[in-house]
Amino acid sequence: METTVERSGKHGVKLTVEVPADEVARDLDRAYRKVGQQVRVPGFRKGHVPRKIIDAQIGREAVLDEFVQESLPTYYGRAVREHELAPITDPDINIEQVEEGKPLIFTATVEVRPRLELDDYKSIRVPMPEAEVTERDVDEFVDRLRERFAELESVSHPARRGDYVIADIRASLHGAEIDELTATDQLYEVGSEAIVPELDTELENKRKGEILKFNATLPEAAGDRAGQEVTFQVLVKEVKAKRLPALDDEFAKSASEFDTLEELRADLRTKLADVKQRAAAGRAGRADAGRRAAGAGLGRAAVPFGRPGPRHPGHQGRPGAGGGGPAGGHQGQRRGAAGGRRRPGAGARTRAQGRREDPGTDRTSHVTGR
Repeated sequence: METTVERSGKHGVKLTVEVPADEVARDLDRAYRKVGQQVRVPGFRKGHVPRKIIDAQIGREAVLDEFVQESLPTYYGRAVREHELAPITDPDINIEQVEEGKPLIFTATVEVRPRLELDDYKSIRVPMPEAEVTERDVDEFVDRLRERFAELESVSHPARRGDYVIADIRASLHGAEIDELTATDQLYEVGSEAIVPELDTELENKRKGEILKFNATLPEAAGDRAGQEVTFQVLVKEVKAKRLPALDDEFAKSASEFDTLEELRADLRTKLADVKQRAAAGRAGRADAGRRAAGAGLGRAAVPFGRPGPRHPGHQGRPGAGGGGPAGGHQGQRRGAAGGRRRPGAGARTRAQGRREDPGTDRTSHVTGR
């Protein structure tokens, strides 16, 4: 089958197709057989009516119509594939020659999807934006390191947002204790809204020994208990505040592999420049590139893996399974069904805590590869 293609309008093409006579004869014979199966002529079995009888009884035009309807779409489809066209409209077909013993010739005009023809794009050069690291960038990162290495110490002032309290928390519904929301010696960050916002509001300006009682509606993070109005009773046992380490060479030694603060800052400056360079290049998206690059570079140079965040002596673990407080904080315990004690499992409190930023797992942790 011979085909040619030429432009026709802005997005149109005109296909000229010539189908060989032997192929036309084969497909035309199939059309006669199909028409013969559909008619009854006295004296002939169905499907065995001669062509001349069909032409005389039905008309040759009916056979040619059947031939065009059945075979022409096949010819057209082959031509489209041959020239790798992508039609977006139905073709306008014009049959120029259809005679027995001769090739079938027809044209098809159709709108096609435009082809994008690029110029010499490989020679285009885009300058890489310079990654400028300011002293403020380094200061902010150093401050986040100090937050991670902060310790918790008891204070006499009332609890403020950002402070921590050690408290016994009891939640009940219609007098029945809710196991997953009840804990003793729970270390909780005021302002984190890790359980319910009302708890943080009530804890503000409270001192050691005070008892709180309030009702609150559980959020969606509480799972099956979401929307339930629960009664909370809280005993504040202790108020603690973060104490940041002094910004000196001793801090640099504990937070990194360097002996002086200036060496640590110089290394951070270099690594932050690499992070910004990768982000500017857009290798993996601005946010992801920064985190992955920093995790691979800054983590090795600045902070050893597994170092804790704010700590206070005598307490182990994190509050709840969701990491609701600083690393090294007190691990709250809750009562089991048999009256014993066990570590809090994955309950409403744990899921709620997972929404906030933890001093031990905040953005600093990601950048340093923790």
